[in-house]
Amino acid sequence: MNDRLDKLIQGDNQTWQDLYAEINPGLFRFLLSRLGDEGAAQDLLQEGFYRLAKNLRQIKDARAIRAWLYSTCYRLSVDWQRRNKVYRTEELPSLEDPEAVDPAAAAVQREESQAVLQAVLSLSDPHRTVILLRIWGGLSYREISEITGVSEGTLRSQYYWAVRKLRSIFKNHDSGLWKDVTANE
Repeated sequence: MNDRLDKLIQGDNQTWQDLYAEINPGLFRFLLSRLGDEGAAQDLLQEGFYRLAKNLRQIKDARAIRAWLYSTCYRLSVDWQRRNKVYRTEELPSLEDPEAVDPAAAAVQREESQAVLQAVLSLSDPHRTVILLRIWGGLSYREISEITGVSEGTLRSQYYWAVRKLRSIFKNHDSGLWKDVTANE
């Protein structure tokens, strides 16, 4: 695993591309959901990778890279929100697959995507953050704790209550949203 870290430090282009392809989608969705501005999300994502490149020698294990990037981008997003006095409360851009072929399926997916995003936006910031990092980011409670500075126990509690709230929101939704998303928790 540290072979990957060594390659990154040496500037191996393919290793950097692989890392970016692996982390970019989830991290971008996380930033977009926090900021609601695609341009700002892209800018902060790039700033996060720039800072990673500058500080790579401080990281001792390649497994810590993902958490380091999420932590850095989380702090960058908090600073951006404070600086711009923007806090997410309105509708987010849709995250559905732009390559969808079937227009009916794309419409259903767009509707479900908006419903999930609106439900997540209705959560308090701590609950929204743990849901985004845990589900979209795929991070462990330990990694989220390192990112946010909140204890793992508190994060588990926040996640439990957030999932409970989301399940109650989708209880009567025709599509059965959210049944499988949290099945492994």
